Amino acid sequence: MVKLINVQGYKSHEEGVKSCVKAATARIKQRGAEAIDRYYSSSDGKYYANYQAAVDARKERLAQLSKDQAAAKKKPPGQPTKPPVRVATPQQEMRQKINQNRSSSGGRNGKPTISASSGETGSTAQKLQINS
Repeated sequence: MVKLINVQGYKSHEEGVKSCVKAATARIKQRGAEAIDRYYSSSDGKYYANYQAAVDARKERLAQLSKDQAAAKKKPPGQPTKPPVRVATPQQEMRQKINQNRSSSGGRNGKPTISASSGETGSTAQKLQINS
């Protein structure tokens, strides 16, 4: 005789079937455990000497879980007040040297910068010796 499975109340038919299969597997293991004078706990999938031993083991698991969850809820230590020291990469060091050389040479690409506030009189074209 085939027993029909009622899977109402589940999101999908497959979910209901999986749940029923899991329950059937637990019943089979419990019957097997009875045959060898043991108790099968479906909550952790282990065999115990009796029901009370399984209950005690479950209480211990839940107590440990509670401690672990409480420890996880505690705030982690705050961020350091002093910013971390940055170490320049070789590329960054090279860029710094290039920029220093540019600023000490007086302009871009090693060309001197011409300033109009040199105190000399005359037009800029005369200073640059440009004939128009």
